[in-house]
Amino acid sequence: MANLIFGGHKIGSSSLQFSAARGVFSEVENTTQSVGTSDGEMLVRSHLKSRIIPVTYDFVALSRREFERQLAPLLYSTDVQKLIIDDRPDEFWYAKVDGKIDMDRDYFLGTGTINFLVPDGIAHSVATKTADNMPYKDVPVNLLKGSSKPQTVAAQAWGDNPYLLLDTSSLEIGDTVSFQVKVNGLKDTNVFVGLNSQQISPLFSNGMETFTITWTKELSELSLPIEFSVKPAALTDEFTWSQAKAEIGTTASPWSPNPADPEYYTDTIMVPNAGT
Repeated sequence: MANLIFGGHKIGSSSLQFSAARGVFSEVENTTQSVGTSDGEMLVRSHLKSRIIPVTYDFVALSRREFERQLAPLLYSTDVQKLIIDDRPDEFWYAKVDGKIDMDRDYFLGTGTINFLVPDGIAHSVATKTADNMPYKDVPVNLLKGSSKPQTVAAQAWGDNPYLLLDTSSLEIGDTVSFQVKVNGLKDTNVFVGLNSQQISPLFSNGMETFTITWTKELSELSLPIEFSVKPAALTDEFTWSQAKAEIGTTASPWSPNPADPEYYTDTIMVPNAGT
């Protein structure tokens, strides 16, 4: 015996118990068609038909009318509702009461049957799967490919490694590109950002800097791969740079979260794990 949860309402108690006859699965309807003069027929399609789940109930009630009045608003619906029979709480049905609800009563004991119509004929899983909603994790939305380097890079002179190796194939002449980089550890020297050996930024000192450039014909003709790096104006002091990024547009988004980071995707998609 079990309780029902129908349309979000729990129905059942020590004096009202249910038992459902679900069967193995819905009636199967197959459509076949003969092909030429071949023997037999070819299966065209097969589907599960709608079904009725009969649920018998036993109750103890001093007043039959009072019992009916309490049950009616819990069972009536204008459309299908989720039906869970809690002896198998991991599944639910989209169901609606069908036909007459019969009842036999002898003194204060009674029994009856409720028929639930299940139009789609199948059970659905209560369990859900969580999708991480990160379609652009490996191909950022607005970052130039190869432009993301969160880690710290040590002081370097021209010819030193590593760099950001920018993929500029998506850029056209006249596009605006925003660069952002954080420089740490400067004392009395200034630095600039360069692409290959060409300076593209004004001089700046310690801290986070954002600047934009217009992609020019001369820049587009730089040898590939185009190397992004931060260089000191005078090689006198050691420094590090980090959180470098380049993206199309007039402003650089904050380093974190940004479309290349998992932290950017704070929402989740709940997908019903539907099944038969």
